[in-house]
Amino acid sequence: MYIATFLAYQVLGIALMFLARFLIDKIVLRDTDTAKDIVEDMNISVACVEGAAVIGCTVLISTSASGDGPSLDLGQDLAATILYFALGQLLLIGQLLLIDAASKYLYAYTEQHSAPLQAVGEASAPAAGGEPSTATPAGFKPSFSSMISSVGGERAPNVAAGLSYGLEMVVSALVIAIPIRVGYSLLAAVIWGCIMLLVLMPLVHIFADKLVLRTASAADNILVHHNWGVSILVGVIKISFALVGNGVYQQNCSIAAGASPYRECNQKDLPAAAEASVAAGLGERLAHAAVPDIFKLQSCVDIFVLIALILGAKLMLRLRYTFRKGLGEAKAQWSAFSLDEYLVSRSNSAVAISLAGYIIAVALALTGVIDCPDDNVGMHGLWLVIYTAFGMLLLFCAQQINNRVLLHSIDNSEALLQDNIAVACVEAGSLIACGRIMQAVLSGSSDSVEEGFATILLYWVSGQFILLLFSVCYRKVTSFEDEDQIKQGNVAVGLSSGLTLVAVAFVITSPILKYASYLLFLLVSFVGIAL
Repeated sequence: MYIATFLAYQVLGIALMFLARFLIDKIVLRDTDTAKDIVEDMNISVACVEGAAVIGCTVLISTSASGDGPSLDLGQDLAATILYFALGQLLLIGQLLLIDAASKYLYAYTEQHSAPLQAVGEASAPAAGGEPSTATPAGFKPSFSSMISSVGGERAPNVAAGLSYGLEMVVSALVIAIPIRVGYSLLAAVIWGCIMLLVLMPLVHIFADKLVLRTASAADNILVHHNWGVSILVGVIKISFALVGNGVYQQNCSIAAGASPYRECNQKDLPAAAEASVAAGLGERLAHAAVPDIFKLQSCVDIFVLIALILGAKLMLRLRYTFRKGLGEAKAQWSAFSLDEYLVSRSNSAVAISLAGYIIAVALALTGVIDCPDDNVGMHGLWLVIYTAFGMLLLFCAQQINNRVLLHSIDNSEALLQDNIAVACVEAGSLIACGRIMQAVLSGSSDSVEEGFATILLYWVSGQFILLLFSVCYRKVTSFEDEDQIKQGNVAVGLSSGLTLVAVAFVITSPILKYASYLLFLLVSFVGIAL
């Protein structure tokens, strides 16, 4: 029976993947000849969208196939998978069409105000893969769909637009997948989708515009000036909110007649809950009136802490550049250096990539802390601040150690200011890897505060040691000098090194989350890396 179930889900998953790809091509990318763009025109913009579509659809399919609550018979389980896949695709395609339509009205074309470090019309660095902004015809309103296609050949494809649109797909899929993971209630899924996609994400976009980019809007940077560094930064900010949303939304609460008060959120009132008193069929589970357990002060605290961490990450980056020439020149550098200008400059995407790595890292660390919320709002906020501050300290230490070990012959700060994308990829990969380790070590619980901090330090030190050990060994077996290539700006080597760090971090953190034994953690980590 296990083999039959496995095969049934594999076949269904593959069929749904082909269907999802077909729907995305025919509806979202209906004005784009994807085969011609990718194969003949080598259109990176369309490739970004297509790759993101596969990732987003895979997230929805895998979540629809897993679900929560006691299992039904195979037929009803497969029916629930198809139903949630259909709901997820409907919400995803609707959200993408809405974003594409809205993008026509989000920009205000002006002179080159968003690239103060670069003259008008000058192309961005070749290593960054960017392209110069082209003249915009009078009356033309650029949108994501019109800017990514090379059909017609009137304008060069906008890689920034394709990357941004692709990241919007991934963000939307992550958000839509959360209620599917939590439970069966369709009402709860619709409520969550409306709150996140129609309310919170637009507010996050305004937050990124006004408080992170500040000097120029994201729409101007992406659609008009082809700034793909801003695309990554804004997309990562939205992904960080989706990750925290995944930690905040852990269960549904029944609001049906006879159910316990919402504040108690008794799981026995839900027909799909594992502890439900009476098993229910698929129809009853889907139709049950339930809402997400997110309408509480703890959720607001989590969001405000994330906002503070994102702004704190930007402040840390500015302080890093301020003190890069020593304490003696710090005051002058603070007045003369503008991080905002670098973030919105077409001639520099490396700084934006580095900040994006910081933001993902702090978001991952925060999700580890909110994994076990306290019922008391005050204590929840207090422990959140304490553990997050401790996590940020360890993250800073890890980043400094990794930079000095992995890139000891490179001045990272100066390299980023010179738009060395290779260094930015390694640094971002290192930060994300450290953030993943912090997420794992900060999750869970302990019998005392002292034991909790000791456990965090033990696993953090061990995780960092294994990460660096693997990196050193990996460089020994490569046929080229990794650090020299990165110093010269070889983006391929930098991207490979950064992604390798992220992959190793996921391998070594899996046993931290699953096993209580330290020796078992070491064994599984080394075996996983060896494989």
